[in-house]
Amino acid sequence: MYQPNDTVFYGLNGPCKILSLAVREFGGAKREYYVLHPLYSGTDTLFVPVDNDALTAKMRPALSAEDARALIAQMPEADPLWFEDEQERKRQYRALLSEGDPRQLVRVIKALYLHGQGLLAKGRKPHAADDQLFHMAEKVLYGEFAFALGVAPEGVVSYIERTLADAGESA
Repeated sequence: MYQPNDTVFYGLNGPCKILSLAVREFGGAKREYYVLHPLYSGTDTLFVPVDNDALTAKMRPALSAEDARALIAQMPEADPLWFEDEQERKRQYRALLSEGDPRQLVRVIKALYLHGQGLLAKGRKPHAADDQLFHMAEKVLYGEFAFALGVAPEGVVSYIERTLADAGESA
């Protein structure tokens, strides 16, 4: 069971601080809730019922700095996860976004980036849905990296680029 002041990753909300455990009455029933505050999405407050296994299963400890650095180092070798069928791609990517597994998000981002670059080389633009999924995946993954590495969310891309460039120079 998580405790107040723990930081957890919670689905599309990214890293959240547990503000408290509170008993609240919603819909006529009293239940105990985790009160979460997403670190990078404004003033939202989320209430997650402690006894709701489906919702608490979406909570997991946030990445450590060591795990984030290791994942960044592995990015160049990550296999892109691509689905040719647009509807299947949207369905699969939304499910992966909801799960929030950072390793899978790297694969999604890489696939959408490479596909988009291929289209741009042909003078075409990526589908709006692909572009939206790409930005959502970046927001979720980079928010977690920001927390783990102690950098601002807007500095994550340059951190990744520097890290990979330094690794390439030392190889």
